[in-house]
Amino acid sequence: MSKRTSGRIKRPASPKELLDLAAAIYQKHIADGPGSPLYNLEGINWDEIGPMVAQALEHHNKAEEHKRKMEEEYRSRDNMVTHITQANNATKALLKAMFSQNPKKLGDWGYDIDDSIPTKKNGQ
Repeated sequence: MSKRTSGRIKRPASPKELLDLAAAIYQKHIADGPGSPLYNLEGINWDEIGPMVAQALEHHNKAEEHKRKMEEEYRSRDNMVTHITQANNATKALLKAMFSQNPKKLGDWGYDIDDSIPTKKNGQ
């Protein structure tokens, strides 16, 4: 009784892995030349697909670079937002104390003032 398995072929887990696999397939196809078994595929032309792989990898790499830059920009923004939030809260407290008799004046400073009477929730 043979212990040999038919072998499981792992699927690429990410688009990058898929593109790397396609690049390897295309390289082997080119290396095999006219004897490549991939010429037997019906409806699939690796001579057309192959160049797309390089373009797709280029787009992938550009997207990853944009993603890295985006994350850097968000970190820079978040560092500033902490200070800005503190300033906004202190300003609100000061203006609220200054205009305690007329809190609608905070609207002149850009604050959204809701002076409607709060409604009770159902069942309360």
